[in-house]
Amino acid sequence: MLDWDDEPKTASKGTNPGAPAPVNVDDKRVVNGNTDINQLAPFKYPWAWEYFINANKNHWTPLDVNMAQDVHDYHHRLTAPEKHVYENVLAYLTTSDILAMRNIGLAVMEKMSAPELQIYQARQVYEEAMHTWAYQHCIEIYNRYRVVPAINGKIQIANHRLDAAMRPDMNLRNRDDLQAFIMSYLFFAAVFEGSWFYNGFSPIFALQRRGLMRGTGEQLQYILRDEAMHFSFGLNVVNQILEEENITFDPKA
Repeated sequence: MLDWDDEPKTASKGTNPGAPAPVNVDDKRVVNGNTDINQLAPFKYPWAWEYFINANKNHWTPLDVNMAQDVHDYHHRLTAPEKHVYENVLAYLTTSDILAMRNIGLAVMEKMSAPELQIYQARQVYEEAMHTWAYQHCIEIYNRYRVVPAINGKIQIANHRLDAAMRPDMNLRNRDDLQAFIMSYLFFAAVFEGSWFYNGFSPIFALQRRGLMRGTGEQLQYILRDEAMHFSFGLNVVNQILEEENITFDPKA
């Protein structure tokens, strides 16, 4: 890869005297930064760029997986309780990944002030949309997340955290607002994607181990690979914010 610094060393014809100073890598911050958000390099967070590169190596789509055997299994091999579990898991996951997509795309990305973070998160938004496509590709279930109390309860907790991070008057230079944002980000990364999703995948993997719903299991294995990166990246971002902003968690938050 060529590495070319286009900063002019001396004044020359065509130099813009009103141009801003080149980005100083030490001035970059996760949030509340003042550098040019449109200039990717130099990296302050090279680990974020590595996440983007590795995420692209994971690329897949639901159409890569043959679901013919799953259709047969669903209609002829699953017991009624197994169908119930399968349907509820997919109903929860479909709605959840839309929430995860909205969290990163609407509540998080616009608050990041280093482009290498935003670039991976743009990939994450795409992956959440693709995961929703995968669940819909397995089975189409509508509205169950509204009527099953256990599913709806989780969705409402997530909505509460998302609403807190999307307040139009949120100012991350205010310590209380910054703490609310961090807690929302941490909830989605560690609890929502890092715990609840894994719990949802487990029953499908149990069916897959018995030779049932193998296509669904294969898709969830790809999704699990993506989600592991989302979880890890989110924790890195939160830890970086805590260090840069000298934040200590409030247990009451």
